[in-house]
Amino acid sequence: MSAEELLDLAHQVIRASEADATEVVIVRETVTLTRYANNRVHQNTHDDTLYLGVRLTRGQKQGTGWVFRPDRAGILQLVQEVADRLQHLPDDPDLPEPYGPSRTVQSWQHEAPTPAELAEVARRVFQHAGSRRLAFGMVSGARVEHVYLNSAGAEGYRVFTDALLNVSMKTDDGGSGWAQAAAPALADLPVDEMAERAARKADLSAHPEPLEPGEYPVILEPLAFGELLDYLMFLGFSGRRVYEKRSPLAGRFGQQVFSRNLTVLDDPVNPDLFPYAFDWEGVPRKTRTLIQEGVPTAPLYNLRWAKKAGAETTGHAVYPFADWITPTHLVVQPGATPARDLLKLADEAILVTRFWYTNVEDPMQVTLTGMTRDGTFLVRNGEIVKGVRNLRFTQSVMDLLRQPVVLSRERERLSETLFYGMHLPMGSLVPWAFFERFRFTGATQF
Repeated sequence: MSAEELLDLAHQVIRASEADATEVVIVRETVTLTRYANNRVHQNTHDDTLYLGVRLTRGQKQGTGWVFRPDRAGILQLVQEVADRLQHLPDDPDLPEPYGPSRTVQSWQHEAPTPAELAEVARRVFQHAGSRRLAFGMVSGARVEHVYLNSAGAEGYRVFTDALLNVSMKTDDGGSGWAQAAAPALADLPVDEMAERAARKADLSAHPEPLEPGEYPVILEPLAFGELLDYLMFLGFSGRRVYEKRSPLAGRFGQQVFSRNLTVLDDPVNPDLFPYAFDWEGVPRKTRTLIQEGVPTAPLYNLRWAKKAGAETTGHAVYPFADWITPTHLVVQPGATPARDLLKLADEAILVTRFWYTNVEDPMQVTLTGMTRDGTFLVRNGEIVKGVRNLRFTQSVMDLLRQPVVLSRERERLSETLFYGMHLPMGSLVPWAFFERFRFTGATQF
């Protein structure tokens, strides 16, 4: 189905609706994925889906519905079913007016990969695993189209491709290493670099030794540092959470809250980060500074919570017909220190590749608990001396970022593709980070 045909489907919904306001979302996803384990490909999947969502507003009532593989009859039935349900829904006095008029078109795409091309990526990973290691992971490629249309004249269309690679290497003597990468096309994935990185970490972490819990200086690789920032962004910058006083930053915007070394942007139009030129309410997006030299600048809003707060939407309706408000394309300004030199900033420190099973313990302090995984190392005098068993941490991100963080000049592009069942690749640029104190509260047996 062409872009013109998808847009025509959306316009059919608008024409069929008699509601005061009508919004239409269409998502088409073509995703090919290969999983591998024990140095063998064990699963290939191909998913080609098309689904359409509608949100109708009449007076102070609003309802939504979805249909898969829509045709004209299915569209008419969906619109009628949602309209019929409206009378049974409670009034909502905070419904905003739909955004519009506007038109945003965004396109970047490559050829979608074949299963044979994905299998070739896996074969290259196996070469780096050799006979002493086992490789586990996945590689995928996708072509996705998004349409947003409303009766106020907002129209958005984007088509994009992406590729994702995860590599986990294991050794018989307890070694474990991880690496991952994302790119707009399969050919752009640094396959050999990621496979070699995972293999090297697996070798370095062999025979991991126990380490007593406590506070240690820590070097967080971009995956680990980025995960902590993601929780801060979700819990702290949501205009809904700020309005409801459930944000740790409520009443603190414009104040010196974090280290002056920390500046963070949300850059959804960055061409290197799977850009999203409009949100799921049709609002054009732009680059915004979130933290300027340690000072959080302002909350983020969709239409509903902007209306309640007496503010303007910032284009952060990040999921269709939902009140999830969070930045999606973090860009952390780098420091001046080479990543390798971060290891020299303490006589003894812990190097963390990534975190696992992270959960929120106290949202008002962004206190998180979880475990290290796939490469936790003891560093002495600037050198990695041995792998250590994974550690449980319990750490307030608010407290952590008050420390004078040292950031590397190198950054890595991080990305995840699935967001609550929808293919929504969102990229970030994150450096390595050194902190003088990080709280490890427990040890593991592996």
